[in-house]
Amino acid sequence: MVWDFLELLARLYHTTDWKAYRQETKDVDVRFDLQDFVSLSHIIEGVYQRTEKEERLLQEIKEAFRGAIRERAVLYDYLDQVVASKWIENLVWAVAGAVLGIRKFERPVSVARDILTKPLPPQLLVRVKRHVQAYHDRIGRLRPAGEMAQ
Repeated sequence: MVWDFLELLARLYHTTDWKAYRQETKDVDVRFDLQDFVSLSHIIEGVYQRTEKEERLLQEIKEAFRGAIRERAVLYDYLDQVVASKWIENLVWAVAGAVLGIRKFERPVSVARDILTKPLPPQLLVRVKRHVQAYHDRIGRLRPAGEMAQ
């Protein structure tokens, strides 16, 4: 899951011509990219805390996936908002900070070369694992006592 998210993040981060992206990418693939970005970004919450603006946008996009985003104009409006908000860029720099110990724009970063290594950098995976474990612990406490015994 982390690998998939990082590959998507790298591809989106290194997209410099969003007009060409629109022309060369099928709408269904754009929808999947946006859906994967939204649904997988939660695994990086141990590394990056979304801004209020990004959180509002996330909630709007989640709601739109219940139907409205099927319309091309709505899909591309949300894609434009994600790009304009610098959410993709903010995530990349948060990951780069966790993995490489650098701050935004301190030096050039290649997600593919510096972060998508085999194995994935432990300084990122440890933080992701801690976050996911804490999330599962919170969810586990919400279950009624009878469900846990089954």
